[in-house]
Amino acid sequence: MIQPEMIKRCATLLLASLLMIGLAGCSSEAETETGPSIADVVLPDLDGKPQSFQQYAGKTLVVNLWATWCAPCVKEMPALQRLSEALDPARFVVVGVNVDQQAEPVKGFLVEHGISFPQLSDAKMAFASDTLGVNVYPYTLIVDPQGMVQQRILGPREWDDPDYYQDLLALD
Repeated sequence: MIQPEMIKRCATLLLASLLMIGLAGCSSEAETETGPSIADVVLPDLDGKPQSFQQYAGKTLVVNLWATWCAPCVKEMPALQRLSEALDPARFVVVGVNVDQQAEPVKGFLVEHGISFPQLSDAKMAFASDTLGVNVYPYTLIVDPQGMVQQRILGPREWDDPDYYQDLLALD
């Protein structure tokens, strides 16, 4: 006969396993590493028009890979918006790269939350997964003015905290 305690323990393990599987594409962990050049990468904007990171040559980029289905991504979006407003636009640009499959819900999310910094689409995750090896979000790249990834940051951050971003972006 199966004991109620055994059923409860199995149910708890099953629930924990399902939770881990559900969170596999979303992370709040933090780690930093460098990466490749993205200067020649071309991605469509949310209207399908091709955009190149080359258009931002000479500026330091904060490139945030995110999804509307990722709770930590959604939570950090307002802070990224405030960061984009705080930085000198002659020297810095915040760019979102969304990995949702459909652009319309993303557009609605951006309007609803007042997010106005540039957004690109990576609906097939070719840039995120194939080029960068990223499969957990949010994931942020700090890209130097020549298009070289200087830092790769896994997980959400307090992007609107000057103590954090001033050190990260080497601001005076």
